[in-house]
Amino acid sequence: MTSVSLRTKLILLAFFPVFILALVLISKAYFSAQQEAQSRVMHLRDSLYAERKQQLDTLLEMAGTAISSATDDNSKKAILRSLRYENGKNYFFVYDLQGVQVVSADQPEREGKNFLDSKSPEGRFLVKEYIDAARKGGGYINYNWPKPGSTVAAPKLAKAILLDEWVLATGFYIDDLELMIQKQREVTEQQIYADLLSDALITLVLVVLVIFSGTLFAKAILKPLLNVVQAMQDIGSGEADLTKRLDASIGHELGALAQAFNQFSGKVATLVGQVQSSMRSLGQSAEHLAALMQKTEAGVAQQHSESDQVATAINEMSATAEDVAKSASQAAQAANHAETQVHEANARLHRAIAVIGGLEQQVQVGVSVIDKVGDDSRNIGAVLDVIRSIADQTNLLALNAAIEAARAGEHGRGFAVVADEVRTLAARTSKSTDEINQMIVSLQQGADQAVQAINEIKHHSQNTVQQAQQVDAALQEIQHSVSTINNMNNQIASAAEEQTTVSEMINRNVHQIVVIAQETSSDTSQSAAISKELMHLSDQLNAEVCRYKI
Repeated sequence: MTSVSLRTKLILLAFFPVFILALVLISKAYFSAQQEAQSRVMHLRDSLYAERKQQLDTLLEMAGTAISSATDDNSKKAILRSLRYENGKNYFFVYDLQGVQVVSADQPEREGKNFLDSKSPEGRFLVKEYIDAARKGGGYINYNWPKPGSTVAAPKLAKAILLDEWVLATGFYIDDLELMIQKQREVTEQQIYADLLSDALITLVLVVLVIFSGTLFAKAILKPLLNVVQAMQDIGSGEADLTKRLDASIGHELGALAQAFNQFSGKVATLVGQVQSSMRSLGQSAEHLAALMQKTEAGVAQQHSESDQVATAINEMSATAEDVAKSASQAAQAANHAETQVHEANARLHRAIAVIGGLEQQVQVGVSVIDKVGDDSRNIGAVLDVIRSIADQTNLLALNAAIEAARAGEHGRGFAVVADEVRTLAARTSKSTDEINQMIVSLQQGADQAVQAINEIKHHSQNTVQQAQQVDAALQEIQHSVSTINNMNNQIASAAEEQTTVSEMINRNVHQIVVIAQETSSDTSQSAAISKELMHLSDQLNAEVCRYKI
């Protein structure tokens, strides 16, 4: 509906209510006619069926009267077989209360047979229905039964009454009633269609009149509106004269619309003037913004370059810190190794001190033994002196004996020999004693030299122990220094690792700054482009606004 013109809408606005009203009235008339026709058909049906039921009542009453004078059942049967109506086409039939057919005018062979459980072509137990209707005082039964010579079932109406122990019944086809009813229905529908056609023609004429009136009415309304539309189109085209005003002297809503348009035009003129002033300010601001964007872009580029340099320096510092940490770790390993070596040297030194201490004790024992050897040598010298004295005395005695033997002559020869041997033995003893004395002197000299040497060894071992103790103290100082160096190396390694971590964090932050600087540079470039586009749009908008006459 948004694309439909206002003229068409006004015409439709005038047409639709009339059309809907006419459609409602025609529909109401149609349904009323349908109800009236249905009522007529039902009334006709009821009257025709009442007439046929009255015929059945009369026929059964006549049959009952005809057999009332008969004295026996055979006479009654004969009378009922002979009774026919409608040119002999219809007849009467009788059943007893057990369902045995007593009278069958058209089919005598059925008499005497029980049909209580027999079904009709519809599947109904009609004999039971006859008996039930008769027991209730007489009742009508509607059913379908084929006509003679036909297999198509046709509607039939029957009635049964009770005469003593007999059920007397008769019936006839009523398909002619349905034909009459159908004919009446067709006549009624034709009348309804004729009335509907008449109403439709009247409605069509009314609709044409309404459309014509609506067209005139729409034209009267649309003319001022078209003036407003034309003025709005002029404003929309950008070539409008905003000083132009519409005729607002009309005293209804269109006059109010014209007055509102005049106010709108004045407001638009004021707004256009303000927009022109704003466009000039906007153009100046856009130029200033473009210049600022150029400076900002240059500053961002310089920041990006310096950030790259900082990132490079941070990378180098991080690499240096990693090298320092690696070197500190290696130095710590070397210090640990040196500390281990110092521990081992200290242990060896302590073992050497223990050995030297043991050697000193052994030297002291050796000194004691050698001193004892010296003492024993001196004692041996004393004994040798005694032996030498004895040998000298023996030699003197032997000399005296030899002298005495010489004096004795032959008697003293043997004694002289012994004295000579004794003297020889004394000489040898003296010689041996001298040799032993020389050996003892040599032994004493050697013992003295050994004692002196051992004393020197003792002195040197004591010096060695002192120097070893000094070395031990130095090793302990070295060990302490190595431990200090190791701790310092660990601190340096830890500090280097922290420096590496901080450097990596700074590196990430600097890289993020670089990324932000790149984004800022990109955004600045876009802002510069947008500012240029803004200047261009400002010029275009100013050119468009200047087209309005204010």
